[in-house]
Amino acid sequence: MSSSCTFCLFSYLVCLCHYTLTLQWQGKQSKIYTYTELTVTGKDVKACKDQKGICVLDTDDCGSVSEQGSDTFLNTSCRFLKNKESFGCKWTYLNDVKTKMIHSFIFTRDKGFTYCPEILNELSAFNLIIKSKDPHNKIERFSEVYSITIEDIVQFPRPDGILVDATETSLNVTWIKGWKSKKCLVRYKQSTMNEWTEEEDSEMFHVIEGLQPCSQYSLTVACIGEYGMLSEWSTQFQAKTLEGVPTAPPNVSYHVASLDNTFRTQKLLLVWKALEINVARGVILGYEVAYTSTKQAALNKITTSNLKAELEVAPGDYNITLMAYNSAGQSPVRHVRINTASHESLPGVRGLWASTEVDSLRIRWETEKAAVNVSEFAIEWFSPGLASSQWKRVNGATFSTVLTDSIKQLETYTINVYPLYESLCGPSESIQASLENGTFTVFPHQCQHSFYKLRTNAKYSVSIYGDTKSGNFEKANIEFTTPLYENDEIIKVAVPIVLLIFGLGIFSVLSRTIYKDYFFPSIANPSHSLIGRWLLNPFHEKDAVMRVLQLEDFSMTNQLIEKALMQMEHQKFSEKEVADEDMMYLPDNSAVENDGAENSETSPSLTEYVDLPLFPDNFGYVENCYIPESTS
Repeated sequence: MSSSCTFCLFSYLVCLCHYTLTLQWQGKQSKIYTYTELTVTGKDVKACKDQKGICVLDTDDCGSVSEQGSDTFLNTSCRFLKNKESFGCKWTYLNDVKTKMIHSFIFTRDKGFTYCPEILNELSAFNLIIKSKDPHNKIERFSEVYSITIEDIVQFPRPDGILVDATETSLNVTWIKGWKSKKCLVRYKQSTMNEWTEEEDSEMFHVIEGLQPCSQYSLTVACIGEYGMLSEWSTQFQAKTLEGVPTAPPNVSYHVASLDNTFRTQKLLLVWKALEINVARGVILGYEVAYTSTKQAALNKITTSNLKAELEVAPGDYNITLMAYNSAGQSPVRHVRINTASHESLPGVRGLWASTEVDSLRIRWETEKAAVNVSEFAIEWFSPGLASSQWKRVNGATFSTVLTDSIKQLETYTINVYPLYESLCGPSESIQASLENGTFTVFPHQCQHSFYKLRTNAKYSVSIYGDTKSGNFEKANIEFTTPLYENDEIIKVAVPIVLLIFGLGIFSVLSRTIYKDYFFPSIANPSHSLIGRWLLNPFHEKDAVMRVLQLEDFSMTNQLIEKALMQMEHQKFSEKEVADEDMMYLPDNSAVENDGAENSETSPSLTEYVDLPLFPDNFGYVENCYIPESTS
């Protein structure tokens, strides 16, 4: 008994808690925050009859003012638009139901109003109550009483007609104020930035200086009068500074390599760094490389948009110049003097490795321990689908980086890594990689890895990369060609074909049987019947007179007999009997039965019984019919 009472009490408490939480949850869910704005002019304000201290928008609101305000009106702010002579307020309304509310203003003043339509002016002051009415439930709610002084909330119109005149490093902004203002504020930011910079000016124009050449900027303007509030910010305007002449030349490094065993022809590799934005002062369109030999006065020039150039030269001293250019002009010239016969060399990187990381490629490498300290590594990658090479620079202490720019799924990229030290450049180490053909990570305790979904009769290259805690690693390359077909592939191809043939065979047999039964039924063959063979006997064709049985001879007077039985037997006729066939006649029923009974004991031939229907007595139209003898 005690246990049952305890269980009932516990169940009651659980239900009560559940009901309370449900009500609280529903109450929280039903609250709706609505941003509301209402703007009126003097012609919208009406007087209340016999109530000089109240002006309303709807005369139904006269006498309905509540002294106790509701907490459903949040963040209320009002303003007076001087150019439109209008009064407006904004607030956040907290509602419990999803019903569109009707809002109105109620103006009150202790000393009363002389003329309600003229209360909205710069010298006016009054108390404001906001009223909200639910038209469905007929519920009215009033805000608290707000004390309003028009002079404090006058808001000047926002500036209009913004014009911008751009130079390389400045923007000259002009605008139309429309009203006499005390000051104006100009906000601007570079389009790639998030923070705004604000500058003040009392005139109708302002010059923004110290900007980056060839850069996009967003700007907006707002003004304020002698009193009141700051106007709304104007619509954002986009402007771009002009390009400027590059202020510095690119830094260049070189590498010399022999193209043959005789050392008569050499390859001179030049690699340089792209100019910084503040130095380029615009979009770099290309680079111009000029070189002359001290033995020959001829000047050779090449133009490229890439960050490297390869020259075929003979051993000797060369003067090389490099400069960048944009639409505004050319940069200063970088001079380099190189002796290709005797030059310093910088070893290249080793163990270049590429792996896939989502939509990017990570590459790793290492350098010789005894090599000269490397200041930078220049990474170049390109593919047949790219118009030009992409470049990236990393610090000399870094031995890995991630390539993210212009990496596409179906492209195979050639990646080159150049070690750099001041004006020296080492030979490049190259590798090909793609997002599809990446490298898998295998944990140290694993000794094997399987690759699936490879193409048949295709050549593959696998690189095994081993890394240690000290940062050193070893790499081994393996190349193999997959066979044309494998056992599992043959089974995968053969089994469906065999099953398909077997299914088609079963289907054809069943179809043949069904089609034969329903569309080609068996037709009776007369030659398989004794009567049929008798009728098909060719000797009957010689009869000139058709013998027809008289049905009256076979009719029976006893109507209770529904069927008569006629017995027929096969007999062997001699040639004489065949000749006298015209004399054949049929005996009466009794004779047939007796004769059949007698012959059945002696004749081995089979008999055939035919059920004949009972014909009525008046069935008398069967007659003998004479057929003329055939002339043949």
